[in-house]
Amino acid sequence: METRRMILALAASMLVFSAWMFIGPLIMPQPPAKPATTQATTRPSAEGSATTAATSRPASQEARTASAGGVTMGAPTVTSGPAPAPATAEAEPVGGVRLTADQEFPKTIRLGNDDPEPNEPDKSKKYWILLRLNSRGASIDSVNLTPLKARYLNYPRGDRRADLDKEEDPFDSYTLLHSLKADDNGDVFRSMTTQSVTVLLDDEGGAASQATTREEGKDVSDRWRVVDLADKHWSVVRRSEPGREIAECAITVKADGKPMLRVVKTYTLALGTYDVEMDLRVESLDGKPHQVKLTQQGPINIHQQNARQGDSRKVYYALKVGEAIQTGNVQRKETVSEKKDAEGKKQMELNPVPLPGPGVEGKLLWAASGNQYFAAIVAPVDAEGKDDSSEIEATQVIHLTHNTGHDENADLTFQFVSKAESVKPDTPANLRFDVFLGPKERTLFQNPKEYPKYSARNYMGTIQEEYYWCVWAPLAELMSRLLIGLHDYVWPHNWGIAIIILVLVVRVILHPVTKKGQVSMTTMQTRMSELAPKLEELKKKYGSDRNKLNQETMALYRKEGINPASNMMSCLPMLLQMPIWVALWATLSNTIELRHASFMIIPGRWILDLSSPDAIYRFAQPIRFLFFEIEEINILPFLWGLSMVLQQKLMPRPKSGKTSEQMQQQQRMMYMMAVVFTVMFYSFPSGLTLYIMASNFFGLVEQWRIRQHIEAEQNKPAAATVASVGKPKGKGLAASVLAKFDRFDQEQRGIKRGKKK
Repeated sequence: METRRMILALAASMLVFSAWMFIGPLIMPQPPAKPATTQATTRPSAEGSATTAATSRPASQEARTASAGGVTMGAPTVTSGPAPAPATAEAEPVGGVRLTADQEFPKTIRLGNDDPEPNEPDKSKKYWILLRLNSRGASIDSVNLTPLKARYLNYPRGDRRADLDKEEDPFDSYTLLHSLKADDNGDVFRSMTTQSVTVLLDDEGGAASQATTREEGKDVSDRWRVVDLADKHWSVVRRSEPGREIAECAITVKADGKPMLRVVKTYTLALGTYDVEMDLRVESLDGKPHQVKLTQQGPINIHQQNARQGDSRKVYYALKVGEAIQTGNVQRKETVSEKKDAEGKKQMELNPVPLPGPGVEGKLLWAASGNQYFAAIVAPVDAEGKDDSSEIEATQVIHLTHNTGHDENADLTFQFVSKAESVKPDTPANLRFDVFLGPKERTLFQNPKEYPKYSARNYMGTIQEEYYWCVWAPLAELMSRLLIGLHDYVWPHNWGIAIIILVLVVRVILHPVTKKGQVSMTTMQTRMSELAPKLEELKKKYGSDRNKLNQETMALYRKEGINPASNMMSCLPMLLQMPIWVALWATLSNTIELRHASFMIIPGRWILDLSSPDAIYRFAQPIRFLFFEIEEINILPFLWGLSMVLQQKLMPRPKSGKTSEQMQQQQRMMYMMAVVFTVMFYSFPSGLTLYIMASNFFGLVEQWRIRQHIEAEQNKPAAATVASVGKPKGKGLAASVLAKFDRFDQEQRGIKRGKKK
C-alpha cells in the first residue's frame, strides 16, 4: 500500500511540475512592470496627442480591386499586373476644404541581394538581406536573409521537415517577414507601412499656422484631419550608390485639388549590415506652414519558427530609465479580449497596449517583433543617427486582423505616432528610424567594437526576454558562453562535442559531492539492513497503531544514531544540476548559434539540429497517443531513460547484499522517474537530452569507480579503518571539508560500535 501511494504521489508531483514549467511563464508577470491595456481612441486630444482613426485598426493595405496579375521579383523594378486607375484618398472636409492623397501606379522593387555565393568572398562586401518593397503604403512585402551561415537556411540539409513544408523553399534563404492576409475579408497587410498623415486646419479650413496652434487654452482637437496613406500607391524610385542601394517613395496630399504637402519615405540598405535606414519627411508645397503628425506601423508576420511547438512570436521593447535599460515583451493575450454582443455571442476585441504604460517611467528606446531566433527591431533616431524618441508622442502594440488559429500572432505589431511638428516651406518635418532585420546572435549584440549600437541599445534583451521565469539569466548566459567557447576553441569544433565536454566539466566539479552522497547512502543502507529485524519486531508489536509505530521507529533511529534525512545526500548532485539543466534548456532553445548545428551521428540522418528533437523519423501528420501528439520518433529520450535504469542497477549495495523495504521503494521510485522523464523530455531539444544522457552515462563510470572504492573500504579490517581516521585525502578547501566529514562519520561509527560491545 505504501509503495502504491509513493508511486502515485511521485507521478502526480511530476505531472504538476511539468504543467507548471509550461503554464508558469504564461501566468507569471514579466519584468519590468507591464503596460496597462487601454482602449483605442479615434481622435486626438485637445493637446494634440495623436491617436488617429488608424490606431485601433489600420486601414487595409490591399484594395479589393487590386490587380490579380502576378508579381515578378527577378528584376530590380517591376510593376504588378494591369494597374488600377489612379485615385485619391479623401479626408472629411473642414470649412469646405477637402484633403486628398494622390495615388500612383502599383510597383514593386528590390533592394539588396540574398545570393549566398557572389564572386566577392568578403562578406562585408555582400548584401546581407533582400528587401522587396511595395508601392502600396510605401511598405515592405518581404525580407529574406542571405544564407551566409547554415543556420540562416530554412532547414538543415537532410532534414525531412523540408519535405513536409509546403510553404517555404526548404533550403532557400530564410524569409524573415511576409505579407499577411486577413481571414475575414481578404485584406493584405505589409510591414513598415506608413499609415497616415494628420493635418491641422484652421477654422476656415485652411492650414493652421504655428502661432494659432499654440494659443493657450484653445481647443484644436476637432480640426485635426487624417489622410489615409496605407491604401494608396506611392511613387517609387530606386537608385544605386557606391556601397548601398536606396528606394525613395513619395505621395502628394492636396487641399481642394491643389498640392499642399508631400510625404517622402526613403529606405537605405548598405553592404555588410542587417540595418536599414528608414527616413520620413513631410514638405510644404503651397508655401504655407502646417502642423502635421505621422503614424508609422512596424513589422508584421515575422516567420513562425515551429508551428507544431507553439507560436513564440511576440513584441519586445526597451525603455531607457536613467542610465539603465529595461526590457519587456507583450504577448497576444494582453492585446485581445472577448466580450459578448447583444445576442450573447462572444466577440473578439482588439485592445492597443501603450509603450510605456501609464505610470511607467522611462523613454522608449526601441520596439521589435521577433521569434525564437530572429527579430525586426525599430529604433527612433535623430538626424545624426543617435537614439532619440523625443519626436514620438505615442507607441502602441496593436493587432491588425481578427485572425485566429495557429497563425494568430502573425498580425501582432506596433505603431509609432509622431508629435505635432511644424512644416515650413524651407523646413520639412523629419522622422527617422534605424531598422535591424536579422538574427538574434550574441556575436552581433555583444560586440561593442564592431557593432556599438547593438550593444548600447541592449538588443540582447530580445534573447533574454525568451528565458522562462524559472531561469536565472546570468547562469543561462554563462552556459551559452561556455558552449560557444568550447565550440570555437576545441577541435573538432562541433556543438555536440562541446556539450559532451561541458558534461565532463560539470561532472568533475560535482565529483566530491557525488562521492560523498553515495558513500553516505551506502552507509545508510548497511545500517538499515542491520536494523531490519528490530523494525520488523516493531511492526508486529505496533502494527495496528500507526502513530505509535512511527514514534517507536524514530526512537530506534535516535538510539542507533541514524538520521533518515541524511540519505537525501545522494540526491544532492541531481539537485545541483537541475539549475544547469534549466539554464541549458533556455540556452539551446534561444541561441541561434545552435540552430541547425548537427552532431551527425548518422550523417545526414540523425541529430541534424541540436536545438530541436533528434527525430530519426518524422511523421507527415502528428499521431495521437493518449494525451500526447507524437510528431517524430526520437531516440535520445529512450537512451536517457535506459541510462537512469542502469544507474539504479549500479547503485552501491550494502555488504550483506540485503536491501531494506525503504531501499526497495527508492529503487521503484527511480524506475518510475525513468519513465516519467522519458515522456516529459520526449520533445525537448536534442542538445539538452544529449547533455543529460551523456551526464548519466558518465555517471555510470563514476558510480562504478566509487563502488570499487566503497567495496575496498568495506573489506578493510576495522583496525585499518580506525588508523585511516584523521588522514587528509588531499589539499585544498574541498579536500579539507570532505576529510572533516569523513573524520566525523568514522568517529560516530566507532562510538556506536563501542556502545554495542
